[in-house]
Amino acid sequence: MRTEARKRTTSTGTWFGQRAGRRGMSRLPRAGIALLISILLWLYVSSTTSPTVYPSVNVELRNLPDNLTLVGEAPTVSIRVQDYSADAQQPVAFVDLAGAHAGVTWVPVQVQGVKNAQVLSVYPSQVRLTLERTRGKKIPVTVEPAPGQPKTLTRARPKVAPSEVTVSGSKQAIAKVDHVVAIVQQGELQPGQPASLTVQAVDRHGNPVDGVTVFPKKVQVVPPQLKPTVTPSPTGQD
Repeated sequence: MRTEARKRTTSTGTWFGQRAGRRGMSRLPRAGIALLISILLWLYVSSTTSPTVYPSVNVELRNLPDNLTLVGEAPTVSIRVQDYSADAQQPVAFVDLAGAHAGVTWVPVQVQGVKNAQVLSVYPSQVRLTLERTRGKKIPVTVEPAPGQPKTLTRARPKVAPSEVTVSGSKQAIAKVDHVVAIVQQGELQPGQPASLTVQAVDRHGNPVDGVTVFPKKVQVVPPQLKPTVTPSPTGQD
């Protein structure tokens, strides 16, 4: 009797074990099929959606030491991405210059800001930068009216504080600076009333010079009070 009961128990346990094993085995194909479908769907989307190419993305210079400046213009790169959504955003390219030194250096380009897209390629993947120590030059500030504005107040030589600002940048960039101007827009200057105006470094043609910084960026301009015009009275009359 014990032998028969033991056989029954063993056979029952074996039956349940086989059934549980069949269930586990039956789940594996389902998981494999789901994975295969997701892969095929991804391949379909990738094949039917053309990559988006951003041919000229400006490279941002991040963590550039204060005592260094870039010689020349910032580089650009071409970024190729695979969009998976209509709200994909334009990528941002940058280089990390923390700990950089003066001289020629090659730094890898990094990309961020890519939402619902995959970066396929960045060309070039590294950019060549020439860094040099920042130079400074003090230049007087002149006040000029905006194009088409009357020159009445600027002819009166308004007071400017500070009268000089420091222009910093590479030797090549500073050499392009001819003077620093504070441009007066219509209604910004009233006789005797101080105004805070932004200054800008320009070349001899009056065009803004890139690659330089001006400190301070704003100056206080106070035009003098205009003297009232007195019409002389005729002789013998009050």
